[in-house]
Amino acid sequence: MNNSKKIAVLLAALMAVSMTACGNSGNNEEETKTTTTAAAVEESEVTEESEAEDESKAEDAPVEDSAEVTAAEDIQFDAASFTKDELKTAKLTEVASFSAKGLEFYGDFIYSPEDEEHITCYSYKGEKLGDGNIMQVNKLGETGLYSYDIVKDDMIYEGLMDAEGNIIQSADNGVGLYSEISDRFLMAFFPEGETTNEDEAIYYVTANQFSFQPKDEDTLYKGKIKIYDVVNNKYLENTTTSTNTSYMPKGDIVRFSDKDNNTVYVNADDKVLDLGYDYNLVGDDFLVKSENDVTTVYNHELEPMFTTKYMVNELAFTTDFFQLTDTESKKKGIMYKNGAIVLEPKYGNIEYVGNGFFAYSNGDIGSKVGLLGLDGTEITKEDYKNIRYFDVPGFFNAAKDDKTDIIDETGKVIVADQNSGFSAEYAYVKDGDDYVHMVWSKAKPELNFGSSGTSLGHNMLYSSKEKAIYDQVTGEKLIEDAEKAYISYGYLVVLNGDDATVYSVE
Repeated sequence: MNNSKKIAVLLAALMAVSMTACGNSGNNEEETKTTTTAAAVEESEVTEESEAEDESKAEDAPVEDSAEVTAAEDIQFDAASFTKDELKTAKLTEVASFSAKGLEFYGDFIYSPEDEEHITCYSYKGEKLGDGNIMQVNKLGETGLYSYDIVKDDMIYEGLMDAEGNIIQSADNGVGLYSEISDRFLMAFFPEGETTNEDEAIYYVTANQFSFQPKDEDTLYKGKIKIYDVVNNKYLENTTTSTNTSYMPKGDIVRFSDKDNNTVYVNADDKVLDLGYDYNLVGDDFLVKSENDVTTVYNHELEPMFTTKYMVNELAFTTDFFQLTDTESKKKGIMYKNGAIVLEPKYGNIEYVGNGFFAYSNGDIGSKVGLLGLDGTEITKEDYKNIRYFDVPGFFNAAKDDKTDIIDETGKVIVADQNSGFSAEYAYVKDGDDYVHMVWSKAKPELNFGSSGTSLGHNMLYSSKEKAIYDQVTGEKLIEDAEKAYISYGYLVVLNGDDATVYSVE
């Protein structure tokens, strides 16, 4: 695909070139993602059984005698050690202003179209990024970084910058594509030439807006893949591969398979770890080994932390709590990250639903569930198909067979029988043709803007009808006279005519 075709396709679809990684990357708790401005990287699901089969059979690293390690049963759980999230009102501080004449807002970035093949990207202050040659900006998940694209020698290359527009990694480093796999690690794809062999392709550029597989007109690239550590601002050379592989980040360790299908562990110091066949990575901080009906939990330096008679597994959506399993009864319980047993195994299944609350069931996986508190209180009966947290502290989606209730932490039904659940972005009740948005502190739908009302994140709601921005926690008006409002690079940009006022959001 020549340069003009790439740029023309990109501009025609408002930056809708889909750069799609051919390999797999991975966090088994995330769904497959495809976006128009980032890599569509298929997330692999790795079972515990396959992990054990794939792990290296090297000799175990020497560790201390676990007989002297504190048993989890002897560690006391202090509920005060877990900090719950609280509803927070957005705090706005004006930080900049500029003329937005001729500028467009798309996704998380600002640009101006120059002609059919060129655009210019701008910072949140309305200043040109780089030398004015940056053709696309893409937010990289929760890493706090953004990739930016430039064209050089008929190729699209990417660099890294922060929200302030400071260059972290130059696009001259030869990276064709960055893709986040955790809030700490990125996959970096280094193209070394085109290929027609899909088996050796590390990623491809497609003219299709959404693409899971390469098409005939797509350009495939062979080359190298390695991991970039956001925290230490460096590439982990020992993670380098030239084949499609599955990277699995766990805290400060990345696990992947080499060309011979051996499992390799590399830490943030770029050191290859000899973990042995019997260790499993559990959560972001644990290495777990089971032997003679005793489970020993180690830190990533292979120092033993505590032991327990139960199996220790991850709970999705939390790094604070873990699932305990009694190998005889198969019952489930809860362990805190310091090893304290929060709840002895007594349930058929337990899932984490957020903010120190759990969904419990006395039946098997798939049975109806109830809401369980951190102190073991069964807040609701097992009346729901599932219970899900949606990033608003104090509230949960509680799905029944065909409707969903919104409940609070006491189990009280706040809004009943919705056709779909709430989310932090879509928290409204349909009332005829009107959308009535929730006010969280009052625990009821109260903000009625007719058919207008757009979430800006940070508990802010913009009404195109009112031309104002509201605080969704209190329901109070934050900003009046806002003809338009956008979030760019994490900042709030308010437009009135050609005048843009920028606010930091805390």
